[in-house]
Amino acid sequence: MRIHAIPLAHLGLFIGMVLLCGSCAEQASEGAASGPRASVGDKKVRHGIWVETYEDGSRKSHGRFTRGLPTGLHRTWHVNGQPATERRYDWDGKLHKKQVDFNEDGERIAKFFYEHGEPEEKGDEGDPDKDPPGQAGEQSPGERAIDEP
Repeated sequence: MRIHAIPLAHLGLFIGMVLLCGSCAEQASEGAASGPRASVGDKKVRHGIWVETYEDGSRKSHGRFTRGLPTGLHRTWHVNGQPATERRYDWDGKLHKKQVDFNEDGERIAKFFYEHGEPEEKGDEGDPDKDPPGQAGEQSPGERAIDEP
């Protein structure tokens, strides 16, 4: 049997997160948002991971806040459980990088890009969601076309 040591810093961070989330989180109720809060001036604001649910308990939204500002990846879902949006934010709470909208069937209907809050025109180059080479009639670099009889 192999025993793995966990660095004390990681253990302390884990315990701190459990204590923070347990003491600061609002009690999740049906159709509510829950997550920890922080003080900014004399106001309490969202800080940490927040989850919002529909009345039936299914997920409605999920995202991280830093002192009241949205940061990182935020996702929302339609009532039927299919994805609705994906929004990415920088540390200043501004839209950043790829943003995606989905219809109620979960199919991507829009994709757009931002650079620190400013809309950006960008093609599919460098987009991991683009069809891999070899699909949709494209060739991979260095790939030769093969004539079929």
